[in-house]
Amino acid sequence: MSPDDATYQLPNTYLRQFVRFLGGSPELLAGTKETLESLARLDGHNSFQDYCRFFINAREHLDEPAIGLVVGQVNQLANMHGALSVATMLSNDIRDCLELLLRYIPLRNPAFAATWVEDQQELGLEVRYLENAGEAHIPVAETMLLSLTSLIAVVGQRRVQPSRIELDYARPDYADRYREAFRNARFTFSRPHLRLLVRRSDADLRASTEVDPSLRVAAINRCDELLRGVYKETAISDRVRQIFTDNPGHLW
Repeated sequence: MSPDDATYQLPNTYLRQFVRFLGGSPELLAGTKETLESLARLDGHNSFQDYCRFFINAREHLDEPAIGLVVGQVNQLANMHGALSVATMLSNDIRDCLELLLRYIPLRNPAFAATWVEDQQELGLEVRYLENAGEAHIPVAETMLLSLTSLIAVVGQRRVQPSRIELDYARPDYADRYREAFRNARFTFSRPHLRLLVRRSDADLRASTEVDPSLRVAAINRCDELLRGVYKETAISDRVRQIFTDNPGHLW
């Protein structure tokens, strides 16, 4: 699928942070419709295919095969803002957190969809691509899984980590770097799907901090508003509010 055929649009917040993190070279955007100047627009969007092209460029430009793990470091920080982050960080437990991610994963990347999986030992999310990522399939998956893992770590106050991650691609040469990146989760490669799982016994551990129910409800209501606007034009007031949300710390 070419960029012109792309269906899904992402806020340019992520690409802007990624490009800055990797040094701001215009070569990172070669073959995309984006430029360093266009990424500076706080209300901009980029296609999923341009998002994928960035990973391919970055892997080649930096000669870094594990670019998804590298970029995933800054993506973990990018998680800590916005209505979805507030809602998940106010979860009662990991099960609650995962259920919110299941419902609202398009707010992180509309080119992904998730389904719930559960057995007697583990539960979690199965994530699938809604658009072909081509050569960027692995780094985009790595970055997405690191994003989910970081939210689980926050909610579980680092006491709870994924117990197992299933990957729908062959074991890469740099797979030994997964252990540090994903905090010692077990990995199985060449599976038919992408799955992130936690132990059921961990999933239902109550959060040790008190949750503000009114703030939680407000965050979830905001997620519902944003989800309704993912695939349609939104009001100017909503777009302005989203600019503020996507760019924390900006000196307005």
